[in-house]
Amino acid sequence: MRSMAFALALLCWGLNTAARAADSSCATDKRVVAACYEVHGRLRVYANMRLYLWPVGTKRSLAVCFAPDVCYPPAPPQPAPPLPPNVAKVIDPDHDVFGDFRVCPLTPEKAGKMRIVCIDSASHLITRPTPQYSPPDLEKHKRP
Repeated sequence: MRSMAFALALLCWGLNTAARAADSSCATDKRVVAACYEVHGRLRVYANMRLYLWPVGTKRSLAVCFAPDVCYPPAPPQPAPPLPPNVAKVIDPDHDVFGDFRVCPLTPEKAGKMRIVCIDSASHLITRPTPQYSPPDLEKHKRP
């Protein structure tokens, strides 16, 4: 059910962004604050239906701006940069997407703060099922 709701939301968002001009991309967005850079990482949809990119080998996550209500801090009322079509086609709550992503920062680098980025392009994409959380068996841990 959650996958279907996300897919429907992504489809509606995709239809809105399809009408944009061809030069409307992440790299040309006015909110980009620094040079775009390459990241090898894992893209995942979390329970809050937001996308986060984990650069492999680090302890940080990057928040991905892909829809107007997801770009925070609150963005001026303008369309969010679209996800690249090859990413939009494979991302869903039940699968992680590993690959090489070119990201452009929308917020400056600050120690201890999550950086907000947009994805300009992606290549070498591989999908894997997202590991499912299973709560501990409480019966095993009952006190006698």
